[in-house]
Amino acid sequence: MPNDILAYVAIHAVLGALRDTSDPLDLFVRHQHGEEEFALVSSLAAADRSRDDLFNLFDTGFLLRWQELTSDGHGPEELPPLRRAMDGPQRLLP
Repeated sequence: MPNDILAYVAIHAVLGALRDTSDPLDLFVRHQHGEEEFALVSSLAAADRSRDDLFNLFDTGFLLRWQELTSDGHGPEELPPLRRAMDGPQRLLP
């Protein structure tokens, strides 16, 4: 909701906590072990939020940090999509 200030506070608290991470790939490890950041979201968001809502706020904070770190174009390079070779298994084709 556009006027849900507690959701914005929770997202930006996670974003602020993640600003000590300077490598975008390190965010994957932080996310996997993100108990502290999730507890932060849980403590700031409205008490009636579902667990799914809390995870969405948590993930949004990580996404915003990802965007900050990769906005200059120096992030990890995305792999091209897999295409099926003629009569063979899936593999990367040029």
